[in-house]
Order: sequence, then C-alpha cells, then structure tokens
Amino acid sequence: MPGVAYSAIGQQDVAASALQNALVAAGIANHGTVMAPHLMAQITSSAGNVVSTYKPNPWQVAATPATTAKIIPLMQQVVTNGTASGSASRLVTGGGQDRNGPGAFNGQKPPTTG
Repeated sequence: MPGVAYSAIGQQDVAASALQNALVAAGIANHGTVMAPHLMAQITSSAGNVVSTYKPNPWQVAATPATTAKIIPLMQQVVTNGTASGSASRLVTGGGQDRNGPGAFNGQKPPTTG
C-alpha cells in the first residue's frame, strides 16, 4: 500500500518528466490553461538583430478556474505549513507538492530548498 501513496504524490512508479510536472503546476497557477512549452525567447540574426520573438500560446485547458481555485490554496499550504515548509520564502508566493516531488512557484524566482 505505501507504493500507492507514493504514486499519488508523483513518486514510486510514476514516469513523469520534470517538464510534465512543471506544465501541470504552471497550468494550475494559470487558472487551468497550460501554455505551449518553448525553449527560446527570441531568434536573432548573425548581426544580432531580432528576427522573431516568441509569443506565449495557450496549448490545452486542463482544468476550470473553479477547480484550480480549490487546488492553489492546497499547494500553498504545503509550502507554508506542510512538508515543503523549509522551502518557503517571504519574497515569493508559491505552492508545491513536497520536498521530494515537483513544486510550483508562481513568483518571480523559485525559493531555495532547505
């Protein structure tokens, strides 16, 4: 039975990548809309001129805003009062899963872990 509990928090036999976990957390922070992942902000020519700038694009709607409004406080409680409380920062509002699993931080920089 412990394996089921670990699987419920993204561990044990769960085969999810860091990118997949980041998309889940970001989708929740973005009220259910998952943005298309990308690796660049802009493309420049050999002369250094900007040729193209990436514009964020919605990819999928994974949850309703009403559902995410219920999940966000739970993720925040993990950081403020739960198993990831050592990673809390006074400068960043955030949420997370636990110290060993993926976390979501919707501030400007991720807090350091303890």
